[in-house]
Amino acid sequence: MDSGARSCRCIGSRLRQRRAPGGVRPRFVIALGLPAAEAGTLAAARGVDLAGRAAPIGLGCRACTRVACLQRSAAPAGRAAAGSERERGVTAFGFAGD
Repeated sequence: MDSGARSCRCIGSRLRQRRAPGGVRPRFVIALGLPAAEAGTLAAARGVDLAGRAAPIGLGCRACTRVACLQRSAAPAGRAAAGSERERGVTAFGFAGD
């Protein structure tokens, strides 16, 4: 996180076996987030170095100003996405003004 706080997130999804009316099988998403210092007792955290190098997490693509982010899906607020047919950077597109 930009604040320097360290957290652990566990996310999973479950597909219900029985179909709902209309033939749709509901999918449920479960997310758990807590401070890394408290995550050591989770089974999902076994074997994970919670004190080691962490992946930086921004505030969301529209609020984040990090340029070389592999997970970026949108331009920062106030900046237009700019693409090139001849060049490719870390992300699939750059931004006007870079």
